[in-house]
Amino acid sequence: MTRPRRIVVTKHNPEVWRDTIYKADLLNAVLKIKAIARSYLHITSSPQPYARSSKETIEGVKKLIEGVEDPDQIINILIRSRVIETYTGTYFEQFKLNGKPVIPGSSLKGAVRSRLELLAMESNGVNIACFIRSSYLRSIPNVGQHGWRHARIWEKTVLENRGKPCNASRWRGQYKKIRICRTCDLFGTSGLVSRIDFSTLYPTVQNAMVELNVFFSCDHGRIVGGVIEAIKPSTVFEGEIAVHGLSDSEFGLLAIGLRLHEEGNPILIGRFKYRRLAVCEDNAVKPVVFGRLEISPLELRLPITHKKYLEKHGIEYERVGHSYIVKGDDLVNYIKYAVEEAYKVYGKYLPRDFDEIRVLEEQVWAKEREWWNNCICGKR
Repeated sequence: MTRPRRIVVTKHNPEVWRDTIYKADLLNAVLKIKAIARSYLHITSSPQPYARSSKETIEGVKKLIEGVEDPDQIINILIRSRVIETYTGTYFEQFKLNGKPVIPGSSLKGAVRSRLELLAMESNGVNIACFIRSSYLRSIPNVGQHGWRHARIWEKTVLENRGKPCNASRWRGQYKKIRICRTCDLFGTSGLVSRIDFSTLYPTVQNAMVELNVFFSCDHGRIVGGVIEAIKPSTVFEGEIAVHGLSDSEFGLLAIGLRLHEEGNPILIGRFKYRRLAVCEDNAVKPVVFGRLEISPLELRLPITHKKYLEKHGIEYERVGHSYIVKGDDLVNYIKYAVEEAYKVYGKYLPRDFDEIRVLEEQVWAKEREWWNNCICGKR
């Protein structure tokens, strides 16, 4: 059985103090990005109770299995095994600003930071990232238990006992004694401000949201349901990411977290990103997925004080007002260069081209299908 393992997280004094970040030899810029929803998206505001009878759910399930011989028998098996129960569902309201569905910058920042923390693997008992929000697992949950999909995707790192998360406030102003990991140096922690700021992402179109009537989700041995306000697939968002005093390799880490160098590959974000839901839409029942967001760079805007930085890297630019603008192939090439610098510095901790969505859809969901079939057939 796989067991937790104690890992030493390398920590250092912040290499760039927050009052000296605007140096011409470090990257201070604003990255404008485009984000395309490659599935439904849902960033929850505050879930509300939603009453729903088990009778309605049973009728929905019957529609899904009507091609199966004697569906009433299957329903009776589900009821006897308490897979279907009377329950209270939930109304999931999408986070909105001024009536528009948006992706909060904090949600995107959390998704990127978590991805880097989970990607980082120990090498000879050492790692470069702590777990800022969640602790390590003591064992991999069985299929159907809380968090099992997440644990199966990231099973190589969730069992790493990385100790307590970084906390810069414990030194109470003794700055030279502060010790933090690489991700906390970038994204901040208690007592230390972030060097990367994410703006809210706004949709570029109207009517970007739809209300979905969820029939069921196969999870925890129950049929669950409710109503979800969701962002429509193919909705385009735009926003900005401000970076302060980053080295090339640090900007490369950000690009890896966003998958900017992997064109066409989305990240996972929001609720339900690990699940398949069955919904009723246009008088038909169909399975849908959530949480796929593809991010691509539009332009990089630097202050005019960074001309030498651009020339040093051989980056073509144009001056617009008091800024230098990098875009197109020049921006793509710089991102690829920064990513390679990140792999040079942190390569022994970061696997190349790991695709959590492929692992989820090809491996984890296969386990789920097997488990659910056992539930229906009474083998569980």
